[in-house]
Amino acid sequence: MSVRPPSLARPIVRARATSRRDLEAEVQALRERLDETEAALHAMGSDDVDALAGGSREGSGPQVARRFVPSTAEGALTVTEDGTILHANRRFCEMVGRTDVTGMRLGELLSPGSALGTLLLSADRDAHLETELLHVHGGRSLVCLSAHTLSIDGGRRIGVIAADATTTSGPRTIARKRAAGQVGPTPVTLDALLEYVPVGLVLIEAASGMITYANRYAEQVLGRELANLEQPISHVELTAWRPDGTIVEPEQLLVARVIRGEGPVREDLARVRGDGTIVQTRAAAVPVLDDRGDLVSVVLAVDDVTDEWLARIERDENERFRELFIGMLGHDLRDPLAALVTGTSFLRDVGTLSPSQGRIVERLASSAQRMGRMVDQILDFTRSRLGGGITLVRSPMSLHELVSALVGEQLTRHASAHIDVELQGTGMGHWDPDRMGQVVSNLLSNALRYGKLDGQVRVSVRDETADVRLEVHNEGAPIPAEVLPFLFDPFRRGNTRSHKDGLGLGLYIAQQIVRAHGGALTVESSEGSGTTFTLVLPRIAL
Repeated sequence: MSVRPPSLARPIVRARATSRRDLEAEVQALRERLDETEAALHAMGSDDVDALAGGSREGSGPQVARRFVPSTAEGALTVTEDGTILHANRRFCEMVGRTDVTGMRLGELLSPGSALGTLLLSADRDAHLETELLHVHGGRSLVCLSAHTLSIDGGRRIGVIAADATTTSGPRTIARKRAAGQVGPTPVTLDALLEYVPVGLVLIEAASGMITYANRYAEQVLGRELANLEQPISHVELTAWRPDGTIVEPEQLLVARVIRGEGPVREDLARVRGDGTIVQTRAAAVPVLDDRGDLVSVVLAVDDVTDEWLARIERDENERFRELFIGMLGHDLRDPLAALVTGTSFLRDVGTLSPSQGRIVERLASSAQRMGRMVDQILDFTRSRLGGGITLVRSPMSLHELVSALVGEQLTRHASAHIDVELQGTGMGHWDPDRMGQVVSNLLSNALRYGKLDGQVRVSVRDETADVRLEVHNEGAPIPAEVLPFLFDPFRRGNTRSHKDGLGLGLYIAQQIVRAHGGALTVESSEGSGTTFTLVLPRIAL
């Protein structure tokens, strides 16, 4: 039922009665208005009124502007700015299958992702929203919500009309046709898109720093309600910590930096959620400008990367444990290895061994030397990863002399090898002779081991302005393309063939030695061109 509110509030203009007939007419008018008032009060008391019509007097008769809501067709309710229901008519309660919804949030009765916040914020502009109403027993019904600001003493209130969107005209007719397959689906609104996007989005007003909007994912990540509050909160309340454990000062928060004009900024930060738990976030803040280029808002995007962060910590801890274990193993092997080397050397010097015994001793000595090289590599690896890098003892030296000596050693071991050496300039620099010997020896042995059996190895050294360049080239099958990007990683090999005399640390340690000198070690390998390792060393320590 819809009624027009009684017109008692209208002023009564009483002209002096000129006759009894005029007085009787006036009394009759008063009685009719009292009857009208009584009927209206009775209807409102029995909850038969869904809306009231306001009236005004213009000219000789009342011109009534009314908005009727039939109780049999549309639901009507009054809500606060945050969507709390203050009053709902009988029809709305029937639509959701409840006897009373007072005190509930309207958003609880709508399908997830409904842009209710935008609807309520736009109530001053006669806003509309098509969404689904949830029935207490699990059903859903398509409705069109209309919101209008109500001028009521004691605070801003919003009137909401819920109309069935499947039986009437306008957008409801479209919904009915869509259900029948006569029209395509409704385009996803921006509000719904922002609610469903798997990135937290928070909108901050630049002038005040207050949060004016937050989508559902942002509130889920941060574990607290951010928008549609009676008292808006400042972005400063979103306290954050850096990975090193230091708190981010208010003026260094991402939003504050954008407001100061830094432009888009991003940072991985830890934050405290509403329940006190810690969430690791990847955050970015970008400015929102108006048509004149002035900053009006800042968008803060946040994503939960806690699982990624925990996985990285576990990976780093496992890697550090492995490196510590390897270092301890290498250190503990030195004593028994030294005893083995000393024992084989003593047996060699005795001179009373039979030929077969001598061969066994030689094998033991060779194995001890190979193990010694492995232990040295392990200790170098541990120092480079845990001990602050490779230590150097620099002195003036010639790379020409070093290369010539090491090539001679390789030719002694590999009598059939072909090594071509080209030396230009002086090759002088300030380097660690022992460490550079490790590098060059490793490059030469790799070239002979992995190169073509009857192929030639070329070694060249030439002076450049401030550097010395060394290149070691071998012919043969190239390094596999899938291995090349990881060739200098520890525990990897440059070829698929297995060799028992190495741990896959040689090239890694060689690169670390070169880097400690301020130089660079690179590789190129392709079919037909072979493989070339290039070493560039600055002559003087940088």
